[in-house]
Amino acid sequence: QEALADEDAAVRYWAATGLAALGSDAAAAVPNLRPRLQDESPAVRLAAAEVLCQLGYEDVGLVALAAGLQDEDITVQLHAAQVLVVIDDKASPVIEEMKAAVKRSEGLQDHGWYLREALSYLVARLETA
Repeated sequence: QEALADEDAAVRYWAATGLAALGSDAAAAVPNLRPRLQDESPAVRLAAAEVLCQLGYEDVGLVALAAGLQDEDITVQLHAAQVLVVIDDKASPVIEEMKAAVKRSEGLQDHGWYLREALSYLVARLETA
């Protein structure tokens, strides 16, 4: 948990990623994860959001993920999309934001293509569930 406050963004990211792997055993880290939703590093914000969503704090985690879908950097958008796919059904409250991201990515190649495919799949699955 101390690594979440490290000055190096890479250390903070891997600390959050490690907590995601712990699943419910990471619950004690919630007070240290919440501040990471405002981290200067988008990767840290999104990793923290993933853990929080996995632990049942979708109310705060999804806000960061929806913001990630609107980031000007396509790699941040893609990272947010990947996390939404991982959290699966818990992503349903941001379905409109996912649809908007798909629409904004039309015509983009490479990362944009993957973003469209991942989110289109998730949206379709959530809408038929």
